[in-house]
Amino acid sequence: MHSIRSLVHRHLHRGASLIEVLLALSIVSALFITVSSKFDIADIFWKLGKTGQQTAVRAIGSAIKRYDEDHAGKLPGASPGNPTMITDAERPICKQEVPEQECKVAGGVSLSELIDGGKYLLEIPIDQKFNASSELMTGYRVQILESGRVKVTAQTNSGVTFTY
Repeated sequence: MHSIRSLVHRHLHRGASLIEVLLALSIVSALFITVSSKFDIADIFWKLGKTGQQTAVRAIGSAIKRYDEDHAGKLPGASPGNPTMITDAERPICKQEVPEQECKVAGGVSLSELIDGGKYLLEIPIDQKFNASSELMTGYRVQILESGRVKVTAQTNSGVTFTY
């Protein structure tokens, strides 16, 4: 009887057999494959990048809207002879350090009025994914729609839009 007890005791303390280890690994692998197949990693990273653009587009659009409300319907980017540089043509927004005249010559829109005093924006956002030949632009575009509403978009992703 003593020998049977020692045999059972040795078997219990010996550890897991190779088959038991392989079985456990196969179960864990199957669970990992099932869970990871539910997520598209590239899609997740694309959405994360898009979120930054959405935030910037909304910030620019909201700043234009608040400026418009504070100035009785006058949009930022006024130039001599024009109430605003924002037109019905979708045009790029210039970086804040670009002088207004240089921005106008480049076909862009200067929104530097939005950062004066930090009331509307602390700085004009720049899309890090935007790699145009012109170092003057931010990667965001603005226009007035036929309805009179203002639309701001990200140039690198046409799906990111803010309209008010």
